Amino acid sequence: MHALRFTTDRPMDTFPRALDQLRRMGFDLHRAVIADAMTERARVRFMFSGGKAGAAATLRDRVAGMPGVVDASLCSLARDAAEAA
Repeated sequence: MHALRFTTDRPMDTFPRALDQLRRMGFDLHRAVIADAMTERARVRFMFSGGKAGAAATLRDRVAGMPGVVDASLCSLARDAAEAA
């Protein structure tokens, strides 16, 4: 299980584009959260699983390159911690 977090000043553009990348890369989405969407910078978090080895880092890089994305980070989660989040 992975968690991708990013900050964007264009959440209505970036959120669906990032979801589409997730789908096209063959990941399974477990949770998607947008915080502070009505402020200058929204914080987005996806929790997902699946994909090929190394593909999660590629997803992070693709999202980081999207217009409006200020930063992006990726972490791996233990299964128990992911279910509790």
